[in-house]
Amino acid sequence: QIVTFLGSLQPTPGQVGKVARPGDLVLELPSLDNLQIEAFLRQRDASHIEVGQTANVVPQGMPDTEIKGTVSKIEAFATTRADRLDQEGGAGELKEIRIVLDLKASPKGLMPGGTAQVRFDTILAHDVLLLPVAAVQKIEGQDVVILPDGRQRSITLGKSSSVFVEVVSGVTHGDVVRLGPAEKAGPR
Repeated sequence: QIVTFLGSLQPTPGQVGKVARPGDLVLELPSLDNLQIEAFLRQRDASHIEVGQTANVVPQGMPDTEIKGTVSKIEAFATTRADRLDQEGGAGELKEIRIVLDLKASPKGLMPGGTAQVRFDTILAHDVLLLPVAAVQKIEGQDVVILPDGRQRSITLGKSSSVFVEVVSGVTHGDVVRLGPAEKAGPR
């Protein structure tokens, strides 16, 4: 068969000296015109993503290259990292949702099988006050931050990621809060 597109020869499971049977994969030449990327997100982060949403993709080794991608598929069920990577224990028990993005471009040097960082800019809002998740405490059912003098201040939260939480009210830009649990917090 004659190939009429640019591609990249990919390694296959075949081994030198083994006999190939009809139907065995001995050569793969994927097209570089329609690349996709798989991203695995925590369940709570994946719940903010929708088919058709865009993201920025930065390939490993190409930090100055940003490619637009569009979500084309979101798996319905979570799998553990252990199942996906054949690991045991620790982070292997983290449940993740597989998301597929279609890349809008295939810059020179981008190859199938590589890794990349995917940034969805809709998980957190823009131009809002963000605090590290570790700065927010749940005390008597109320979200609070602990001030440097040990007092608690009630806050109202917006969207959150695994690292940051949006603060809708209760603190303003420039306020200082403690990270971690309250040791001897005083009254509100």
